[in-house]
Amino acid sequence: MGVDYRANFGIGFKIKADIDENDELDIREYLDELIDKSKYSWFEVGDEGYTGDENDYYVVLDELKPIATLEQRVEELRQHLLSEHFIIDSEEFDLVGGLEVY
Repeated sequence: MGVDYRANFGIGFKIKADIDENDELDIREYLDELIDKSKYSWFEVGDEGYTGDENDYYVVLDELKPIATLEQRVEELRQHLLSEHFIIDSEEFDLVGGLEVY
């Protein structure tokens, strides 16, 4: 049995979506619909496909440069996430990532 995986990383936030069980969208569709793909990307980390445990979700900046405006762009990301009613799992941005095993 082989294992497929994808390594993901970026500067951003671990997030949760404020979705109830009756919502027609799952978190992946919700992220696709609400994340501005011209500035940001999202990925998931975990082994949900094998264990059934929920994956963790992250939204990160698409471009790391220019470094001089990094803090400003991260704050814009934070405000975008909050305006779309995402729950940010940490106070500070960070280098985030891990493996998605599928």
